[in-house]
Amino acid sequence: MPEIWSRISLVRRNAYSDDVDEERLLFTLDIFLDRALQHPLTVNMDFDEPCRALTRLINHVHRFSSFTYESEGYGLSILTSYLSHPSSNFPLLEGLSGQIRNEVLEMFAHTAPKLKDLVLSSITTHDSSEIFLFAQLLHLEFYYPYVHEIHTLMDSNHHLVSLKTEISQLDEDETLPIPTICGTIHTLTLCHDPMTWQDYSVLPYLTLPSLTTIHFERNLFYERRAKMVEPHIRQVSIADLNYRSRIFNVTLMQLRCTGLNVGASTFNDGSVVDMIRSRWIPGKRNASSSRESEPQVDCLREFTIRFRNREEAKGVYEPLEDMDRDGMRVVVLWGN
Repeated sequence: MPEIWSRISLVRRNAYSDDVDEERLLFTLDIFLDRALQHPLTVNMDFDEPCRALTRLINHVHRFSSFTYESEGYGLSILTSYLSHPSSNFPLLEGLSGQIRNEVLEMFAHTAPKLKDLVLSSITTHDSSEIFLFAQLLHLEFYYPYVHEIHTLMDSNHHLVSLKTEISQLDEDETLPIPTICGTIHTLTLCHDPMTWQDYSVLPYLTLPSLTTIHFERNLFYERRAKMVEPHIRQVSIADLNYRSRIFNVTLMQLRCTGLNVGASTFNDGSVVDMIRSRWIPGKRNASSSRESEPQVDCLREFTIRFRNREEAKGVYEPLEDMDRDGMRVVVLWGN
């Protein structure tokens, strides 16, 4: 069935690609495009350099029904230049998600007449004018909200039925808010991020007389981005962090040695045990280094975890002790 082939994810990383990889990518992409026939496409892009596969896929933008791109920096500039071409037209596009610059957003406003679902990391201009060109928009999701954006949004989008944003707004204005009425929104989702400043809420700025459903959830916008595969790192040590490190979005295919230094008084021991056991693959320890026999995921050889502020929890790490007897080096330390 053509819809099976209509979901395409294009990921291109210069550091891990060569001409052979690009030929394989083109071959695979052509298979998907041919077998999808003229079925509308769901497309996800993440890349950091120009490539022929990108050109090939951009030639089919008239078939895009959903489009997500995760590119940042140089990759985003490349995509902007592609999409800004006068011939770009998105007659079927209903869903758009990504870090979208104002000039590209304005281009979509004029070339995507059916767009109903828009997800942005943030609104990139202080006048926010581009976002309000989408008169047909039904769902909007954006982060880092400012009061003026909320006001303009409520005043300009008279068909919006669903809004998702952060519960904290970024203005530090201590004057009494002027509530803005939006009578069309039925569903409001407010995201909470424990790492952000919480003193300035968006709630006093919203008056939603038609609201029937409200959701509160953790902000997962950056955690759901496409994961990067790192094929070379073999050793990682992690101590307590008070910020979100990009390392948690990386799959370490060849990891052999890892350690955790934990200061928390509570800990999800079971998840760590399951994680370590999932990477204990003794049959892959002596795999040949040739490309054909190289294991996709290497066997973990060594794991150390130190708890600075916990008393010993009897028995929880016994499964790892069994692995230690089978050849993995496992060290669990308690207290100071």
